[in-house]
Amino acid sequence: MVQQVAQGSSAPRKRGRFWREVAGALAVGTVLLATAVLVLQVVAWVNGMPGLGIVVLLGHLGGAALAVAAQRIVDRRGGRPALLAGLGLGVTVVAILVLFWWI
Repeated sequence: MVQQVAQGSSAPRKRGRFWREVAGALAVGTVLLATAVLVLQVVAWVNGMPGLGIVVLLGHLGGAALAVAAQRIVDRRGGRPALLAGLGLGVTVVAILVLFWWI
């Protein structure tokens, strides 16, 4: 039996798609920032300089791990868990920026 699809109809869109994309962009940005800090720290160590420091490096790597974990929840769950994970992701990004870049 062949199912017919009515013209003009499309698959139902998921609600909150924009916010999921924003959360994904924040998570990717956090991972890219942590990668840049890691590369800069390794270059500093190779050249015998102190660099940014191990605390800053571990803070960025830990923050990136939290951001990716929160993004997985945002992508795979709906409702309150996705909302709380998205808020947690935002708090993580702000904490990284405030603790390691603005102080």
